[in-house]
Amino acid sequence: MNISYKTYLGQNNGVYKDAVKLRWATFVVEQKCYDVPDEDEKDLISQHVVGYYNKIPICCARIFVKDGFLVWGRIAVDINFRKNNIGIKLLNFLKDFSKSNFDFDEVHIHAQYYAKHFYERAGFESYGDKFIEDGIEHISMKLKL
Repeated sequence: MNISYKTYLGQNNGVYKDAVKLRWATFVVEQKCYDVPDEDEKDLISQHVVGYYNKIPICCARIFVKDGFLVWGRIAVDINFRKNNIGIKLLNFLKDFSKSNFDFDEVHIHAQYYAKHFYERAGFESYGDKFIEDGIEHISMKLKL
């Protein structure tokens, strides 16, 4: 499956709009997080990434710097495309993009706890205790770039 990626900094663009639609479907509708706004102040400073298959947005993430750390967030894959290693392909793109565009040697995420093993298989290491974010169990994880 050939995926083409587009990136864009900030909110006023089609990449961001495609990412928000996918994030809404994943985090609000699918995971029933109706009380937590998906869009936030980090979107203004984030590099938004969307992966397209046949011009259809199928995966997304955002990259930003917070408190001196490089952070990936809002990592999502369309429910209809959660096969063919789309998540791993997205992580590989994020890793390559981050190494080329940011001066950091590691990246941090707040992973939903149920997905911890997926991220571990991709090379992430967990640290700290589980915590609740947006009503869902999460764990902090990091990856050497």
